[in-house]
Amino acid sequence: MNKLLLLLPSLASADLIQDLYKEQFYQLSKSNFEIITAFLLIFIIVALIYIFSLAKKSKHKTIVQAGDIISTVHTKMIKKDVDLLRILDGYLSILHQKVAKRGNKVCFNFSHHYPRYVKAMHDKVCILFYTLSEFVIEHTENSHIMIGLRTKKSSSQKSVRYEFYIKSDCPIPQLEKGDIKNTLEKHSKMIEIIHKGKKELKNCVFFEFYKLKTAKLVADILGTKINFSSWQKHNFLSFELEFELSDKLYEAKNTYSHFFGLNTIILEDDICGFYQIASKLKQFKLNIQPKMDLKLAKEHLFNPIFLAKFIFINTRVLRNFTTKEINQIKQKQAKYGFVIILISDSAAFDHYNGSFENYVLLKRPVNMDTLLAALNTPPPPPTSQIKLFNSLLAGISY
Repeated sequence: MNKLLLLLPSLASADLIQDLYKEQFYQLSKSNFEIITAFLLIFIIVALIYIFSLAKKSKHKTIVQAGDIISTVHTKMIKKDVDLLRILDGYLSILHQKVAKRGNKVCFNFSHHYPRYVKAMHDKVCILFYTLSEFVIEHTENSHIMIGLRTKKSSSQKSVRYEFYIKSDCPIPQLEKGDIKNTLEKHSKMIEIIHKGKKELKNCVFFEFYKLKTAKLVADILGTKINFSSWQKHNFLSFELEFELSDKLYEAKNTYSHFFGLNTIILEDDICGFYQIASKLKQFKLNIQPKMDLKLAKEHLFNPIFLAKFIFINTRVLRNFTTKEINQIKQKQAKYGFVIILISDSAAFDHYNGSFENYVLLKRPVNMDTLLAALNTPPPPPTSQIKLFNSLLAGISY
């Protein structure tokens, strides 16, 4: 009994210590819980911000891909030294795909002698030129469309003024004569939107005219105006921009003096397509024979007297060639060693009947650099040279 009484104080102390530990554990757990909760809240907030930024970025990408380039248009107005022909060339392959849907044919015209290196806001220039071209392509069918640049009188010797133009031989009845603004006003409607809790009316352009609206917006920012005129069934859209010349001088990477006077045959059944290629080749002093006559061109092709160094064949025309004719071309190429250059009007004609082992494929619209590179393609060695080379090897081995 006495021993039990002696143990009571110690037991009481043990209970007190145990209660104290429980209290400390509770306080520690409570503190840890608050810290963990705080971390969880911070993590959730950061995660939500990250997800929102991704969604916003994804939405922005979708808008840009859909054609709404308003945010791109309003970026900083920074001018850079650019090769004008090179930056426009990036969009030509897109137009090659677009024209296949409506049976159009697009040619690109830019003189090899024009100044190319300029200081420009290249992204906006490309947006304006491309959206306007695409608008014409989407509103015409089975049309010949010429897009290009030509020089105009500039304000100083240190600048160059270009007129960017788009011509089509198919009418666009939706376009109003005069200012493009009239067309946009006609093909728009008022829609009701809710902005800051209030209903407002907003002028919305029809979706099929959105590219035209974008082009006008960029033109306004660049300080130019889109002009439109029509004559009979022809349409002409244009705008002018003046650029400060870059300090970098243009030097042709591939010389073309060795092309002077070389015979060239163009197998083309479309007069616009023929003269579009012929006009470019004349800049390189090539001898083009015959003129626009597909039957006569074939006779020149298979005539051993007329030896051509370059044979241009439209892939659409090539589809009508017989197997015998294709084999004759192969045999003649193997014998004389000329360059075969195939021309495709659109993505619908990139694949053709018959194959050549040695050829170059040009896709319209074609720029001068691409054409020049094709002309500089080494031709396959003629059979006579191969025989001579083999005989020399045989003599050495002997």
